[in-house]
Amino acid sequence: MSNGANVAGSDPAESGQKVMRVPIGDTPVRMLLVTQLVAWLDGECEASVAELERVGMTSSLVERLRSLSATDAMRLAALPCGLSISVESTQIDAQLERVERMRSEKACCEAFIAGGASSALVARLFGVSEVQIRRRRRQIAPHLTAGGRPRLPAEVDRLAIEGAWNALLDRTELTERDRWMALHASFNGYSIVTLEDVVARLRSHQARQLER
Repeated sequence: MSNGANVAGSDPAESGQKVMRVPIGDTPVRMLLVTQLVAWLDGECEASVAELERVGMTSSLVERLRSLSATDAMRLAALPCGLSISVESTQIDAQLERVERMRSEKACCEAFIAGGASSALVARLFGVSEVQIRRRRRQIAPHLTAGGRPRLPAEVDRLAIEGAWNALLDRTELTERDRWMALHASFNGYSIVTLEDVVARLRSHQARQLER
C-alpha cells in the first residue's frame, strides 16, 4: 500500500500495469503498514463506502480497523494479516531512471568542478548557484579554491586547442557539456578554466574578423 492508494482502480494490473506483490514477513514493517492503513482510513481516504466495499473493505471492517488499540494493532501486525507491498514495475522503472539521471547529472557537474571549470560555466551548464559550486569545490578540489587568472598555454598548444574547439563545434550531435569535456580530455594538462580563456579569446578574435 502507499499514501496514494487508488481504491477505484485498486488493481493496477487491470489497467495494463505490471504489478508484483511482495509479502511482508517482518513484524515491525507490518506494524508500520497497519498504522499507515489506519491513518489513511481515518483521515486521507477519499474513497466512498461503495469503492471500499468493492475491494472487500466493508464498513464494519473499516470501523474495526479505525478503532484498533495500540496493543491490538501490534497483535495484528504479528500475524500474517494480508498486508503486502505492491510494486508497479512501470512506475518504479520510470522513477529509477530519474534517479539515475540525477546521479549522472551530479557526477558530470562534479567532473567539471574537479576539472577546474569556472563557476560561471558550471552555473550556466547545470543551473546551480555559485555558492553551491564553491562549497562543492572545497570538498572535491580544494587545490583549486585559490582562484586567480589561469596561465595561457604556449602558442603551439593554444593553436591546437582552437583547432580542436572549432572541430567540436562542427559536431552538431554534441551538447556544450560534451564539447567541453571532450576538449578537456584532449588537453587534460590544462584546467577547463584555461581552455575557457582560450575559447573566449578565439571567439573575440572571430567576432572582430566578422566586423571587418
